[in-house]
Amino acid sequence: MPIEIKAYKCIHKCRKTSTRYGSMDKHEKVCLRNPALKTCKTCANDERYDDGPGNYCHAEVEKGEKNLMHYCEKWKSK
Repeated sequence: MPIEIKAYKCIHKCRKTSTRYGSMDKHEKVCLRNPALKTCKTCANDERYDDGPGNYCHAEVEKGEKNLMHYCEKWKSK
């Protein structure tokens, strides 16, 4: 018989869950889908294209090795 548990889900809809409130609170502050961090995942310019060396978005920002930028100056809300 299944046992019911209480779990917390990320408010930024990244599908992360935790049974501990504190763990989820910490995660939400660094979540890649948190708009306050101005990451590629939350940017309207996040259409990737490869046009030569490097990996750039539509704002012509090079994303680097991990295809991710934090606190981007050209970030636009979706």
